[in-house]
Amino acid sequence: MSGSGTRKGGKHRKRPAKPRSGVLLKALVIGAATMVAAALGASQVSAMPDAPPPPAAGSALPMKVTAEDVPLTVDGQQITRSFEGSIKLRVRDSSQTDRWKLKLRVTALHMVSEDERADGFGKLTIDHQNGNIKADSVLELTGKHPPSWQQTLSLAFTLSIEKRYHVPNTNRVEDPLVLTTTKPGKLVGKVDNFPPKGAKHELREPIDLVHPQYPNRTVATIDGFPIRTEGA
Repeated sequence: MSGSGTRKGGKHRKRPAKPRSGVLLKALVIGAATMVAAALGASQVSAMPDAPPPPAAGSALPMKVTAEDVPLTVDGQQITRSFEGSIKLRVRDSSQTDRWKLKLRVTALHMVSEDERADGFGKLTIDHQNGNIKADSVLELTGKHPPSWQQTLSLAFTLSIEKRYHVPNTNRVEDPLVLTTTKPGKLVGKVDNFPPKGAKHELREPIDLVHPQYPNRTVATIDGFPIRTEGA
């Protein structure tokens, strides 16, 4: 007599396969978790703020500006000062293909450093330089979720130094001494809010300043200009 698990002819019966309920349940759980994670991710993306509409051409953008621990070299002497004041930009136009790529023009700049440190140079004042220098600043959207921008400020200005200054090779004494930039300084910053809220900008390269009548002699250099802008 053959055993209960053996057919005639000596062949074994195939036992019925056990249902793989554990594997199926695990697959269902993983699939559900994936769907939930995708839904949560989509809801988080949709909840992120969109970029606001760009300001129209001709709009004025007033901002407060501060710059702490600015390194300067004045007539061969290295000093460090902090400035505060304001800047105003005007929107010239925007790109036809990208509404958030704006060309800006600085229309006003005024920053002051009081004689808070015993360096002997007195009050320093930075003012926007009116003239033929028409350098564009740029503000462009670089990220959408969340929105972020890159801003390039192009600054041409005068630096007024309160200390009496003997003009080289002359008998003239100037008080205050007023210097001008040889070319616009370029500052680049990343902006996470618009209008900006404390966006920091860094100087690309030092800014040389000269006496208007002696443009070939650098009298002062701004070696760094870590300014922060705050929408007014």
